[in-house]
Amino acid sequence: MVNYTKLLKGISKSTSIAVLIGIVLVAIGAFLAFGGLAPQQTPTVTTPIETPTEEKKPTPQKEETTPAQEQRLGIPVQKIVIITTTEADDPQRWAAVQAIAEEWRKLGFEVEVIGLEPSQVDKKCYYEWDFDVCVFGWGARIDRLDPNLFLSLITTGEIGEKGQGANNPTGYSNPEYDKLYEEQRRTLDIEKRREIVFKLQELWFEEVPRFNIYHSFVIAAYNSEKWSDPLIMPGVPLFHEWQPFFITPKQGGMQELIYGSHVEPDSLNPLGATLIFSWFVLKNIYDTLVRLSPSGQPVPWLAESIEVESPTSILIKIRENAKFHDGKPITAEDVKFSYEYFIANEFAYFRPYWKNVDRVEVVDKYTVRIYLKEPDATFVTNSLYMIPILPKHVWENVENPSALSEEEVFEKLKVGSGPFKFVQWVKKEFIELEAFKEHFAFNGITAGDFEVPNLKVSKLIIKIYGDLEGVVNALITKEVDATAVGLLPGHIETLEKYDYITVIKARSFALNADLMFNVRKSPFDIKEVRQALLYAIPYDYIIEVILKGLGEKGYIIAPVNSFWHNPDVRQYEYNPEKARELLASAGFMWDDKGRIYYPPGFTPKKPEDP
Repeated sequence: MVNYTKLLKGISKSTSIAVLIGIVLVAIGAFLAFGGLAPQQTPTVTTPIETPTEEKKPTPQKEETTPAQEQRLGIPVQKIVIITTTEADDPQRWAAVQAIAEEWRKLGFEVEVIGLEPSQVDKKCYYEWDFDVCVFGWGARIDRLDPNLFLSLITTGEIGEKGQGANNPTGYSNPEYDKLYEEQRRTLDIEKRREIVFKLQELWFEEVPRFNIYHSFVIAAYNSEKWSDPLIMPGVPLFHEWQPFFITPKQGGMQELIYGSHVEPDSLNPLGATLIFSWFVLKNIYDTLVRLSPSGQPVPWLAESIEVESPTSILIKIRENAKFHDGKPITAEDVKFSYEYFIANEFAYFRPYWKNVDRVEVVDKYTVRIYLKEPDATFVTNSLYMIPILPKHVWENVENPSALSEEEVFEKLKVGSGPFKFVQWVKKEFIELEAFKEHFAFNGITAGDFEVPNLKVSKLIIKIYGDLEGVVNALITKEVDATAVGLLPGHIETLEKYDYITVIKARSFALNADLMFNVRKSPFDIKEVRQALLYAIPYDYIIEVILKGLGEKGYIIAPVNSFWHNPDVRQYEYNPEKARELLASAGFMWDDKGRIYYPPGFTPKKPEDP
């Protein structure tokens, strides 16, 4: 290094000043010759679907930047707020989000994590779109082995309107993706459809408006001293609608089956419930036309037979011995009413299931024909499985079902169509259902090729606890018979000490940590930023330390769903250097304190911008 002090010794004061000025000018020239600051490049901006909202005041920055700094660096990137469930609701997800936040801070972002109850996360993210980043989840209900629902989560059609609670709160919209999605849904040739599904996964992992961080293995347990032969379903081993027909009380006869849970429904209104846990309960109260077997195949349920007459016409014969809980028969009019009622009320959570229905025609008292707008490879396994059959005589005069009070909903629930009748729900304490002895499957039934034994549960009770530890302790003390929710790896060793408890471990296709970027606002409207943030996630730490090895890296279609899973999509490994390269390539810069700034001249997009 040059010693400028020695160099200037013996030179006159005026000469020294001239030399110093010359040195500074040479340094500035060299700096500019080599490119100066990081090159300013135009980032790839994702254009979201916009819905006008009330103007919000900008969040004040803690450190003000001078006009000179803003000209050189751009303006500082605002704080990122991550909304997720609380530590009590999901300790693994909470720990994973904390680890992610810490890594994002190392990139120069200011990050805050806010934990809310599941129903509040649902409201904040899906209904109000009031988030920067939201980490929630989608359960492994059996119909979701078909890729249609999960792939719909970034389609334009699933954005809906603010307040509807539709399935794509990110605001991401891509005509190319939408076109491919509709093509796979209409393609009846399964191999051709698989090719399109693979392309959709490739596009998803390139654009990443949302990203599932991991699939945790499912851990469940039950009292094997009291019960035997449970039916194990993929993703939801114990708590599902088939279980009361299969799990066998060792005492004989019919017994109460008591589940333990630390979560409860957001609602039991069939036109308001949006949590998967809510529908696990509702599927016992209301029947659907089909159920799905453990392999995901459709089983005629309320429907005695289903005939696909053409790619857009389905003829359905209803069981003539099916009754509502008030003893009235279930007829074709009730089926027609139910489908039209969900469509008329635009229940957004069910949009994927009803949006392709053109009309429903009553053929005779027990036969309906459903016409589709276009061919739909998923209609029988998805729509017929999900849309519940409501009693027309109970619901037809309810003009705005979403506005019903809790007491009014409970009154409506007394007349269901499923194998269990609603008794009561005492929030934060328990839900109670009792067997409907006049149900068509009460004494067992042959449903297609699937043999359903007689109902073995007299009452279905779900006890609610404050956290997972409460559920585990209740199983140990025999207050409950089985878990209705997934347990944690640390619970395995604890429960295996008791010879009357059997623990079940299985891979899952649930989206356990569905990270969503709100692309209505900057910097999440920039693809390189989304990609960079995903390269800054410590996947190995999350899986090996937080999940204790009982999980795997996340995809939209899980590896366990091998037929539909594309293993060749873009991989996001933990690579903070790659993350910084992507941010720099998009024109982002850092000050001497490591804080990140937008590119000079870039105007950040806000949700209220037109």
